[in-house]
Amino acid sequence: MDLGELFMRNIGRKTPLSNMYTMHEISAVNQLFSSDNVYSLPAVMDSPELSLKECLSRRRSCTIYDEIKQLTDNDISYILSHSFGLQTDGDFEKRGYPSGGAFYPVDAYVLKESEEEYILYHYDVYNNSLVYFRSLTEEIVTSPHFGKTVTVLFAINAVYSKAKYGELSWLLGLIECGHIAQNIYLVCASRGIDCCGIGGINWELCRTILGKGIYPAYALLLGYAAKDK
Repeated sequence: MDLGELFMRNIGRKTPLSNMYTMHEISAVNQLFSSDNVYSLPAVMDSPELSLKECLSRRRSCTIYDEIKQLTDNDISYILSHSFGLQTDGDFEKRGYPSGGAFYPVDAYVLKESEEEYILYHYDVYNNSLVYFRSLTEEIVTSPHFGKTVTVLFAINAVYSKAKYGELSWLLGLIECGHIAQNIYLVCASRGIDCCGIGGINWELCRTILGKGIYPAYALLLGYAAKDK
């Protein structure tokens, strides 16, 4: 059953059909990304210099990318920090997008291609780092694209928000993914980086990899557009 069907089955119900997680399952989710294999991203020293109007006018979807020029770790850190990372407001930590009940159920994953395999990382929003998650030989991205890219995958982990919102939490998670994706588009535009939201993902493979209760929901390609495009 996909997320849309799951949500539609519960519209109008006074009590959503929600399989509440046990404390054991919540503990398992908390331990999921505990790893000694942590890749710290560079600290972000600069902020977007373009105005919002300029970023909106430059915002584009790109599917053909440069075959040689690749995103640097500084680029990845810049994009994730400004679009998905923590924003400090005095002693209060928040994020740059709205979330129902401030549960922030969306996790970000970064898929990078090496010579012989794909490496999937989980983005640690609190430490601005990539935590090794899994190596893959199968390709997750099925959308036609060319050139060097990095894929950012968003997945909904509604283990806590379901306690308040029931199955509505899945819809709220999808809306949240849209907010984050728009942030990424604008942040990329501010840095001269190109991106494209895609639906061509091997969703079943992603669900198998991510595990129980975590649902892949949105993906974007990031890179530099081919010069003749």
